[in-house]
Amino acid sequence: MPRRAFALFLLLLCGPWAFVAVAADAGGAFEFVLGKMAATEGEAGQAIEAYERAIELGPDDAYLRLEYGELLLHLARGGSGEVRADRLRQARAQATAAMRLAGDNRDVLRFASDVELSAADADPAALERARDLLERLRASDPSDLGTMTALGQVYMRKQEFAKAADVFHEAIRNRPQSRMLYPLWVDALIKAGQSEQAEAALREALAADPEGLDSRLTLADLLSDRGDHSAAAELLRAAPAEDRGKLDVRRRLAFELYRTGDLAGAEAELKPVLAEEPDFFGGRYLRALLMEAQGRNDEAAAEFDALRAQVPDNADLAASLARVLERQGKPEEAARVLQQAADSQDAASRAQEAAALRIQIGMIWSRAGKWEEAARAVEPLLASSSEDLRSDALLVYSDALARGGRGEEALTALAKAGPSPSPAVVAQRADVLFRIGRTEDAETAIAQLVSSGDARSELLAAEVYQRVDRDAQAVAVLEKARASAPDSREVAFRLATAYERSGKREQAIAAFRGLLESQPDFAPALNYLGYMYAERGESLDEALALTRKAVDLDPGNGAYVDSLGWTYFQRREYDSAREYLERAAGLMPGDATILEHLGDVYVALGEPGRARVAYQKALGLEGENSQALRRKLSDLRPGS
Repeated sequence: MPRRAFALFLLLLCGPWAFVAVAADAGGAFEFVLGKMAATEGEAGQAIEAYERAIELGPDDAYLRLEYGELLLHLARGGSGEVRADRLRQARAQATAAMRLAGDNRDVLRFASDVELSAADADPAALERARDLLERLRASDPSDLGTMTALGQVYMRKQEFAKAADVFHEAIRNRPQSRMLYPLWVDALIKAGQSEQAEAALREALAADPEGLDSRLTLADLLSDRGDHSAAAELLRAAPAEDRGKLDVRRRLAFELYRTGDLAGAEAELKPVLAEEPDFFGGRYLRALLMEAQGRNDEAAAEFDALRAQVPDNADLAASLARVLERQGKPEEAARVLQQAADSQDAASRAQEAAALRIQIGMIWSRAGKWEEAARAVEPLLASSSEDLRSDALLVYSDALARGGRGEEALTALAKAGPSPSPAVVAQRADVLFRIGRTEDAETAIAQLVSSGDARSELLAAEVYQRVDRDAQAVAVLEKARASAPDSREVAFRLATAYERSGKREQAIAAFRGLLESQPDFAPALNYLGYMYAERGESLDEALALTRKAVDLDPGNGAYVDSLGWTYFQRREYDSAREYLERAAGLMPGDATILEHLGDVYVALGEPGRARVAYQKALGLEGENSQALRRKLSDLRPGS
């Protein structure tokens, strides 16, 4: 067959390539076909030579340059270093020529954008050029998924997340069946800070595809991040049957149930996870948290200690272990664990983290009544370069000195805060002055706080008054603070407690109700009002709802668990009362009121021996109710 005829025959065989080299002679077409065949067979050198000859014969053929350029781009992507850079330059040259010849052609525009995207890692300006080319493609056909996906990803790389979200959303509107775009759209919305829109997008995705597990898990994570753990748990529970038992779903559900206070439910979900993955660190950590929240201190301490052996430099684990050890009445061990963690942080040049741990050590010693040890732990931090750390250390240090009978030394330390001390330092000074009997000077310091007109300073002044049992004065200050900051929940809460402590019960109830109308999930107010009712045996249905919600919001808070247990006691539901009061006693073993409540439950259940132990422990803590405890002990059957 003659050469020209063979070339034409090959052109016909090429199908869609028959349009190539329309303006070229058959020689150019032949060279093109040879280049195409060589490229298909992996003969890159021969292909390049053939394409070069074809371009010499047909320099104004845009598609010939497109084909050659795509080969060069393919070679660039498979190469590295100078070879890659050289091939990209050659590909860009062909793209530029093709754009000059057929700048409105979508295939040419798409190829040119591919070249720029490939060059973008080494040349940031190439990303801008790719965006411009893709925007031209978008304008001509926004239903082209490839274009819209690439453009959205360009905006993601540029960290223009809102623009990326708009692109992905437009693509979804034009092609609703394109489910693969939903994760890209959601990711862009999340990174753009548009969490509400991301939630709506995920719900839309789930409505279109209820079996879309990735959408379900991402939506659950979003709900969890904004604190709606109940909604997250409900969403995970509603997963299709084939997904419901998957470990990833169970892991997440266990965590969400823990955060809602459903400790038994969380434990049930976690058990099969750990059965299949016994070394799963996150699952073991959650198990330790569950044990801690249930007051199972011995088990929790053992689990935290085992986890800490795996990652000895983890400060959070050290803090968790120390917290449980302190509950077990082992402040020395708790302080030792935190000291080891602080030393590790210092060795890793994390001075701020180490200092924060040392402040925790000081607080442990303070709670144990070891004032000298508390002062010694934080004293080196008084010279810290961080103002926040220096201030925190000063507060712990001066409090320890004052409680240890060294009030004047505490005042001297506080005076070193300078001529313009923070409101917290002024409040601490007032507290110390009250403690050592310098009432007039203390009132002067309080007046300094109140006259500032700053709600935070007024709140600190009121807290000092409450600590020294001057509740009427606290009410006056807090009413002034409320006028300064009517939307502050802290001020509203303190005012409600001050009303209750000063005997203004109805005003306290009204204040708590008003606060909970605007802040329905504010656990301290839920607990306080619920316990007010339970203490008098009033409105027990409402008390149960309030204290139950407080525990759900903070399942590891011993005071809240005690309130719930005492509410059950007042409702004569003694088995439930026992469950929660035993848990509360594990969470706060040094609280005399909880132990007295627990003793009362044991009496109601006909277990005088257990009641005696609880009452004696409470009496040994020298609480405010010693006389009543002695009477209760004497009322128990002898020898019981």
